[in-house]
Amino acid sequence: MPFDVKWIVNKAAQVRTRLASVLAAAGIGLLAGVAVPAPAAAQGVVSDGNAIVTGFSGMQLPALISPGTDPATQATIDLGAPAARAIDLQAPGAVPQAQVLTAAKPFAVSAGQVGQVFAVALDHAAPPNIYLAATSVYGLPIVGANGQRLMQGAPGVQFMPGLFGPAPGGPGSIWRIDGQSGEVRLFATVAFEGVPNGGPALGGLAFDAASRTLFVADRETGMIHAFDSNGSERGRYDHGFTGREAGGLPQVQFDPSLRLNIASPQFQPFNVSTWGYAPPTRRVFGLAVHEGRLYYAVAEGLQVWSVSITPEGAFGTDARSEVAVAPGQGPSEISKIAFDDQGRMLLAERAAPSSAANFVALTAAGGRVLRYTRAPTGWAADEFAIGFPGAMQNGNGGVAVGYGYANGQIDRNACGGFVWASGEQLRRASDAVLANQLAAGGAANIDGLQGSAADAVRPGNAPPLQSYFIDLDDSFENADARGHVGDVAIRRDCAPGGPGTPPPAAAAPIEPPPPTDADFLPGPGGLLEEFWPDWPPPPPPICPIGTHPEPNGVQCCPLGQIPGVTGVCQSACANGSMVPLDILACYRGFQPGSPPAGPNPGVCWDGSAPVKVAGCVPNTFGCNKCPRPPLKRCPSGTQEVAGGPPLPGWFWSDTRCEPIGAAACPPGQQANMAGVCQVLCPAGQLGFPVNRCCVNGTSVNALGQCPGVVVPPEWYLDFLATGTGPCLLPDGNCSYYEFTITGRRRFGRGSLSVNITLPQGAAFPEARVTSGSKYCPASAWSCSKTGNGFSCTAEDCGLSPGDQVVLRTEGRVVPGLTAPPPAPIDRTACAVLNWHALSGPGRTVIEKLRDIGRVTPLPPTQVDSVGTDRFGRTSSRQACHTIRVMPRTPPAVTACPANYVQTRSGQCCLASQMTTSGVCCPRGQRPDALRQACVPTVPPAVVGRCPPNFVRLSGGLCCPRSQVTKRGVCCPPDQTPDARGLACVQPPTTTPVPPKPLPPQIIECLGGKVPVGNTCVCPPNTIDLRGRCVACTGGKVVVGKSCVCPSGMIERRGICVQLPTTTPVPPKPLPPILCRGGKVPVGNTCVCPSNTIDLRGRCVPRQAIPPKPAPSAPIQTRPQTVPAPTITRPQTVPGTIICPLGTRLIRGKCMPIVR
Repeated sequence: MPFDVKWIVNKAAQVRTRLASVLAAAGIGLLAGVAVPAPAAAQGVVSDGNAIVTGFSGMQLPALISPGTDPATQATIDLGAPAARAIDLQAPGAVPQAQVLTAAKPFAVSAGQVGQVFAVALDHAAPPNIYLAATSVYGLPIVGANGQRLMQGAPGVQFMPGLFGPAPGGPGSIWRIDGQSGEVRLFATVAFEGVPNGGPALGGLAFDAASRTLFVADRETGMIHAFDSNGSERGRYDHGFTGREAGGLPQVQFDPSLRLNIASPQFQPFNVSTWGYAPPTRRVFGLAVHEGRLYYAVAEGLQVWSVSITPEGAFGTDARSEVAVAPGQGPSEISKIAFDDQGRMLLAERAAPSSAANFVALTAAGGRVLRYTRAPTGWAADEFAIGFPGAMQNGNGGVAVGYGYANGQIDRNACGGFVWASGEQLRRASDAVLANQLAAGGAANIDGLQGSAADAVRPGNAPPLQSYFIDLDDSFENADARGHVGDVAIRRDCAPGGPGTPPPAAAAPIEPPPPTDADFLPGPGGLLEEFWPDWPPPPPPICPIGTHPEPNGVQCCPLGQIPGVTGVCQSACANGSMVPLDILACYRGFQPGSPPAGPNPGVCWDGSAPVKVAGCVPNTFGCNKCPRPPLKRCPSGTQEVAGGPPLPGWFWSDTRCEPIGAAACPPGQQANMAGVCQVLCPAGQLGFPVNRCCVNGTSVNALGQCPGVVVPPEWYLDFLATGTGPCLLPDGNCSYYEFTITGRRRFGRGSLSVNITLPQGAAFPEARVTSGSKYCPASAWSCSKTGNGFSCTAEDCGLSPGDQVVLRTEGRVVPGLTAPPPAPIDRTACAVLNWHALSGPGRTVIEKLRDIGRVTPLPPTQVDSVGTDRFGRTSSRQACHTIRVMPRTPPAVTACPANYVQTRSGQCCLASQMTTSGVCCPRGQRPDALRQACVPTVPPAVVGRCPPNFVRLSGGLCCPRSQVTKRGVCCPPDQTPDARGLACVQPPTTTPVPPKPLPPQIIECLGGKVPVGNTCVCPPNTIDLRGRCVACTGGKVVVGKSCVCPSGMIERRGICVQLPTTTPVPPKPLPPILCRGGKVPVGNTCVCPSNTIDLRGRCVPRQAIPPKPAPSAPIQTRPQTVPAPTITRPQTVPGTIICPLGTRLIRGKCMPIVR
């Protein structure tokens, strides 16, 4: 997969070393991603006016890989890189002119300490403590037991190290950084009913100084949890249940069956829909506390709600909707809420995760930063211009209020004079003139912060030329990076509730309003099963806030189509067929392809046989009648009347359409829902009654229209495609696709259709439902072949949360293939699921409940909404799966990925890890300044000691001994101490000479040999026999250069056979030996004892033979010297040479023994 390795590498090396060198020069200790803070006693970790910013720590790529390997599959999270850091905002040095500030970053915590974090909050302590929340906005990578990245959940998998911090941390972790010492510890773990967060992790954080309570949003359950200063949970708030009920909306309860399980194969790290997020109606992200209320952002409709909180930190029951933000560039959420000193609400938007496998583009787009001012009629919206690209909406979801500035210096008299927002690609301008203007102020690719005056909203400061820009890691690299910056918090001692502010006096508790009676509507379970299929519990209302359901609306559709509940005309058939006969059959309640004709009476939508009208032509639409399908309505100007035996003019067996007015309309006109004839629809179209969501204060006009809104579909189902994995032929039928529908959130009932599109040329004879549910059994489905695929439909289906329907089709993706192909073949099948929700109580159930006194019938006006009913929705979802047919042998790949170079051994080395001598430095090492040898990277500090050959400097930094100056400064990796050891200087520049590749050699091998390097050798299991390679036969194996039988076998006539199993016979003892002449037995021989010799068969002592006297020598008067050794002629005994004592036989002569 394509990605920019260079930028990720900088994340792992260049960024960290630059940051370390800057901080070391400033006398502040920051190790490679591990905080060793040395804050001033009065200011603490974060000085007044400075910021704490979170962001993705980055990835580490493998130093050495094989050609053709995707480095991303072996990448790991950089545990040593910062996940949050402090940024100095004290002295920009000049007025804001869109310039890049070189801001110091005096403190950081690494991914190895806290994992990946997004939300950040400061408490009221002096200095304030810092709180960081675990996040999944940067991705959810998983690894197997061997540490290899996986693309799908499986038993035994775990989250990649560095994603959620060290144990016992996890997806629900809140980390606390001591404001004075910088100590990092686990503050609390968010769990619901004892079950920890499974992976979606946490959303926003907000601290309430009045109650000293920390609030956090749980992205998996949708709950908001409250913790005291000790990390103990005080309570929790459920917007889906309590908030929606207070707002007059149906409750949406938490469904524990939807929790994320990364061991399930349905979890896919690169498919965000499988991450287990709470449904949009429950999912909460941004949080803020203002004037005794907790403001929180709900994903559905980008809404912001609020609820009161007591001085003790308890939640009230007066939740209300504050604002609904208009949709942005794409899927997004409000990830941060803040308030300025004028009470204006700031909202930061973050795009949805992109689940990029290469961890470069973590989001698909940027986001907005909005400002809302409270007005008598609600909230009035403004917007900040963030960055220069595109629509100037390049935020990353963080916003905070800081001090203003005067002449380039922080102005502590302007407490809330500036707004800082996180963003991406902030100074990249498409206009050439503007780009040249910006180039004078610094780099274009800024991923970090933008600071502007608090009142600099559009159209002022658009483009944001009167702003400051700060890069998060000072790398200014990869232009493709998206979403790498997170949240921002700024310490302001001047702000109400700032550090050191005492809590206000306790106020009287807020009395909740008395409960109100609600109309009785049965919920899931209970009555549902008792009266199925007539009563499904009603889904929630669909009209958004600010609108109301208006009856008597009309929608015009082309002939043959009916209104869909989202306002789009669609086929009358659930499978989408536009064949005229199918449309007529579907509208009248028959299954497509099964109308009444000839001998066939037809099959009704629910599988039943049609009712026959007496006295008519059999097997015609006039004679054979089906019950009214749930989605079909009478045309405008008519009303549905039930009961009575069917007549030939009825559309359905149980319902007829009667005109509302008495007069028939002339051609070209149609009656509205008041019975008045008029030109209701264009020619070729027919009007149907619908109900619309009209803006409050408006109503439908005579044409059945109103100034309404487009209501997004409410989705209750998940749709997943699976199938055969890599397929290696030949092995019979190895191809199948499965499509699984899963109920989500709450019970839903409606018609389902799945349209499967198979690969071109594939041979799949049928599709069938292999698994159903209690209220959606396999028998309710019908599948038919449609072109290059299948269409499967169920007119009436009910799915509770966790219920599944599985459709399966088996066959061959490449029918004519009987052997592995020369190259891989990929074949993808896709299916589209359409679901049409049905309405609430049916007529039959109402009557049953009335008879038993369980409920009063609901008025007919209860059915009033967009589309066919108050609660109905229509939506679609697509799922695809690819089957790969594998080749016989993998294709040869010799090229290295981008930013990798090939070594002499043919491996691929990360270019930044290669020395000039061709050595690839392993992880934990790097090339030295001259790139001539591998040296250790600066390791994390260990309290009390440094590694060998490292020294500890003031501030705690461990520095290589050779890099320390006499003044105690640690030179950065690209510098060395000068000749006097007083300053850091650049070493002499040399142009690295890459290793010369080995010249290609063409080797011709004979005798069955194969080339290996520059040599011809025999293949495995063969030996070289007179220049030819021969295989071992007869069961022999190669040992060295020979063919031998395996252990436990012997060769017989050239074949290896098993050794016979026989009982070993012990050897017979030898007879005793009799020795004479004083000799003694040794083994099978008689010898003389030591210090004796054999003389004529007898052993005699060596002293028994006198030596021959030596000739006398004249006396010398010279000084005494060591006498020269004398040579004594041996005494000859027949058959033996005997030397005197003190001599030994050497080359036939008796020589003195020198000791």
